[in-house]
Amino acid sequence: MKNSITALLALSCALALGACDREESAEETRHDVAAAGAEAGADVAKAAREAAESAADAAEDVSAAAADSADQLAEASAEANEQTAVARYELEVAKAEADLKIAKEICDGRPADVRDACDLEAETAFEAAKTRALAERDAANKDSATKSE
Repeated sequence: MKNSITALLALSCALALGACDREESAEETRHDVAAAGAEAGADVAKAAREAAESAADAAEDVSAAAADSADQLAEASAEANEQTAVARYELEVAKAEADLKIAKEICDGRPADVRDACDLEAETAFEAAKTRALAERDAANKDSATKSE
């Protein structure tokens, strides 16, 4: 009995390891890409809703401050610009994450000898998108700070 379990465990490990380096079928890749695309679309839609809510909240703050005084208006406007910049950043990162998920699924469908390079290219594109989003956010915040002075 113990030998049967050991043999079965060894066989399942061998099969699992053997499957690690096999190329997915085109059908598996299409399915995985479609699933990643659907999930990514939902993530981006959620981030877009959150960005819209943040922008709406910021606009309400500006309107309320405008009723109070010019100083509060400038402060609220700067804060609203910052909140909008952060919301845009989060949306761009969500889009980059969605693109990464899809790219990774496409890479999984590639032959083993190019899969690592494909994954590296996807990760590099993701990091570049995050860096661009961060630079845009920081530039918007800098502009906002300059205008409020």
